[in-house]
Amino acid sequence: MAPPPREVHAEPSAAAQFWRHKPWWCQPWTILLTGGMVLAVDAVLFLRFGLPLWLALPPLLAILAWWILFLLIVPSAAQGDAPH
Repeated sequence: MAPPPREVHAEPSAAAQFWRHKPWWCQPWTILLTGGMVLAVDAVLFLRFGLPLWLALPPLLAILAWWILFLLIVPSAAQGDAPH
């Protein structure tokens, strides 16, 4: 007779642990949503209303830097600092 199946309790990943301790306004979905809205407004101003490129690029670059920093670099650094 086969033994009864064991319950498996998966440990949350280090990334999940990192985001679990952040407030709602600092979650990945809010970072992406806010940045996406800024980029959408920037695109409308550029494409529809003729905002000069030199005024349209800084928000784009700032949002990309923000996403890279807070969605890639900071969580990776936090995982590196976590005890194993």
